[in-house]
Amino acid sequence: MQDVRAQGYVALVITTERLFGYSAFMNGFHAIALQGDERVQGIEHTGDAFLIKTTSRTLMFRSRMASWTEMG
Repeated sequence: MQDVRAQGYVALVITTERLFGYSAFMNGFHAIALQGDERVQGIEHTGDAFLIKTTSRTLMFRSRMASWTEMG
């Protein structure tokens, strides 16, 4: 485990291989795998979501949808 963040209805756990988003609305953890040597570069909390910038993409986890979205 590298980092843990929690605020409001959403939490984020970062490991060397995966990101885990937790939604209090949907009552569960949802994982997404990091690709190869991809590393987290920045984390922002916006309302009920976390925005994670990595070395190769930008991901968002929203507590109301309880899912990961890859953003352009």
